[in-house]
Amino acid sequence: MKDFCLSPLYRSLPVPLQNSFVTLKGLAYKSLRGGRRFVFYQKQLIDNEKLSADQLAALQLSKLQILLRHANENVPFYKRQFRELGFDPRQLKSVDELKQLPILEKETIRKHLNEFVSLKENKLFLFKGSTAGSTGTPLDLYMNRELIQSEHAFMWRQFRWAGCPPTGRIASLRGDMIVPVDQKKPPYWRYDRYSKNMWLSSYHISEATAREYLDCLREYSPHLIYSYPSTIFILAQFARDLRARVLIPNLAGIVTSSETLYDYQKNLIEETFRVPVYDWYGAFERVVFIGTCEHRSYHVFSDYGITEFIPMESNNGETYCDLIGTGFINTAVPLIRYKQGDGVVLAGDRCTCGTAFPKVERILGRIDDIVVTLEGRMIGSFVDLILSGVTHISEAQIVQEKDYEITVNVVPDSQFSTTDENKILKNAMIRLGKSTRVRVSRVNNIARLPNGKYKTVICRLQRDSPQ
Repeated sequence: MKDFCLSPLYRSLPVPLQNSFVTLKGLAYKSLRGGRRFVFYQKQLIDNEKLSADQLAALQLSKLQILLRHANENVPFYKRQFRELGFDPRQLKSVDELKQLPILEKETIRKHLNEFVSLKENKLFLFKGSTAGSTGTPLDLYMNRELIQSEHAFMWRQFRWAGCPPTGRIASLRGDMIVPVDQKKPPYWRYDRYSKNMWLSSYHISEATAREYLDCLREYSPHLIYSYPSTIFILAQFARDLRARVLIPNLAGIVTSSETLYDYQKNLIEETFRVPVYDWYGAFERVVFIGTCEHRSYHVFSDYGITEFIPMESNNGETYCDLIGTGFINTAVPLIRYKQGDGVVLAGDRCTCGTAFPKVERILGRIDDIVVTLEGRMIGSFVDLILSGVTHISEAQIVQEKDYEITVNVVPDSQFSTTDENKILKNAMIRLGKSTRVRVSRVNNIARLPNGKYKTVICRLQRDSPQ
């Protein structure tokens, strides 16, 4: 739903007409993501869940052969790479042969994006998006409608696994700018009647507004809450502190994504809302999808792509692995053996849910703190939104030292300018409000943690432990 409140027309409308505006947008999104192809994909995914391990392996090989032949015939980068390596995808007989190709790094895509676009695609009909991912490094990619519909079907598999019926009501807390950040009175949410989706602002949750959010959820009674882990955890914290009784009659589950879900967060969320939390891992690059079954085990969706686990280290009997993904669904910009930048802990047993999808123990993804505004609003995952439209940086990190000030550290490239800096400042003001002072600091590098990653958000304010 993105940034509705930036539209002067939208802001000028009374709340009922804003709801109508959101509903019309929902109809447009439904048209883009849905249709007969989406229904076809959904049926395919249901059938795939019944396959044995051998049948899934055969399905993967077939999809990989099609993808590699397409890349060889239509994608300039791979046509050149395959030729230089003497790799003939027509001779592929095993998924293991994929390892003859080098691992693809994000920086290679950043430098050669146009060479990754299929010659069968017309860019005028592609959708361009960007992300900072788990590393804070911006990346642009193109998507076609087929990818969008397929991705939506995979997402709805997770919603279905979480108990949401096909026409169920959903409440979303996903960082969308539904109302202006300086709005002081409710409602802090808008309703899409067509899609039966209540969009709630992630930027207005505080001790003063928590009861109103909880009342909204109780009255709307969604079948599913879809949220950033940090956002629904913040609401659960306030509910606990206020000793508010949370009872949402039709709620079957809560689905989280886009951040690492920690056990202390999951435990409090489940205790507060009295339903299971189902976490899923995906990425803007569309090469790996990991969902949660009814037993709350993580499963790699084998029909989404080839996922390789590259061992990094072992600790206390656990094996940590880097994720390398080859996605099946993005034919416009195929990514083969792409280094995702996140990792997993491999599971030592199999799940009893019955699916043959491989099981992993947990996901090692983005490590984020929460920014706190002067008004007491607590805001989670929003690095992508702060960097929206900014391309001339290689890495970025948000640091909060005071309750009214944040610093955005950026590692610029040679084309970074005051225009990029002003864009960051504008994005930050829209989401944090005028009471928070923001400055951009150009740095040579960002310090890493022992695992090689760095925190994209650091909050050094003194506050109670979340546990």
